[in-house]
Amino acid sequence: MSLPLAKRISLALAGLVAATAIILYWSRAQKAESAEAKAPARDVPYLDGKWIRYSANYASRSQIEFAVAQKSSLEPVVSVTGTVTFDPERMAAVGARIAGRVRSISRLEGDEVKAGDILAEIESAELGQSQAALISARAHAEAATANEKREKELRPIAKPSSPERTPCRRAPTSWPPSSAYAPSAARPTARPAFFA
Repeated sequence: MSLPLAKRISLALAGLVAATAIILYWSRAQKAESAEAKAPARDVPYLDGKWIRYSANYASRSQIEFAVAQKSSLEPVVSVTGTVTFDPERMAAVGARIAGRVRSISRLEGDEVKAGDILAEIESAELGQSQAALISARAHAEAATANEKREKELRPIAKPSSPERTPCRRAPTSWPPSSAYAPSAARPTARPAFFA
């Protein structure tokens, strides 16, 4: 049985197309395999346990340099927005015991201070009055001490010659006279003398 010529040609042509397709597919697969074999592996760092490893080629390409660790400033400086709070354990409220005007300031906010450091000098009229009263009280105390000492020195020397010159130790029972609280016209003008 013979096939017509047109069918034989179409079958031959279909076989030729199929053979060409198989040859093209096989040649491309060979080129891809050879390209994969020729392409170098990616040169990147990889993790080996707790170490990061990389090739010398990668280090030179990435410009990795080694140096001894030392203290220096970091660059670039990064500016950020934030909130600053204070440590309440290291903060103290300071005030004056008296009112007045600040004459001079020795320490400013943020300075480190110790107990007893002068922070500021205050000029105050109230303080001046208190200091004057203290000086006056000290002067009175010194005068009283000097008087007491003088009296102790004079006591053995002085001997009373008459009962009128003897110091009165106790006031009479009628003292003060009831007339002491009367109006000035009724008050007697004589004063009792304790020492002659």
